[in-house]
Amino acid sequence: GIQYAYTVQGKEDEAAREIDAYVTKNPSAPQADKLAFKKGDLYFSRKDYATAAAEWDAFMKKYPASPLVPEALFWTGKSQAALGRSDEAARTFTLLVDRHPKSPLVPDALLEVGTLHAGKKNLEQAVSVYGSVEEKFPGTEAAQRAAYEKGVAYRDAGRADQARAQFSQLSADR
Repeated sequence: GIQYAYTVQGKEDEAAREIDAYVTKNPSAPQADKLAFKKGDLYFSRKDYATAAAEWDAFMKKYPASPLVPEALFWTGKSQAALGRSDEAARTFTLLVDRHPKSPLVPDALLEVGTLHAGKKNLEQAVSVYGSVEEKFPGTEAAQRAAYEKGVAYRDAGRADQARAQFSQLSADR
């Protein structure tokens, strides 16, 4: 609709106003939650992470039963991480994992938690999180990424033998 046209033109604020007007006028419309969620996307795409996180938070308060809530949590965590709020981001990703354990975003949320630990040099926690992704989601792309990141964390922790073993296992699995 018109929101898309505004977005293509780089007029995210106008698109957000159109979404607000539509959702206010049609709060029970089947697509109202999707449009409200889209507002966060608009701001995230232009790297306005604080506004994106606020929009997804408002979305989750207004539509707590929406199937898009796990995705809103994920992108809120990504926004918080981009803002340097790593502890808050880790809590948000963990909330997604705990409240929506069947969401397809769980492996990626756990990877993000591991990456946040690694970024703060909490390498043992990072290794543990990456190991849980490998264990809980074997054969997935997330498990492969976790295996690699676990090797990096071993290396960064000065555990060269474990890093070599981890990277050797990755090579053997390919």
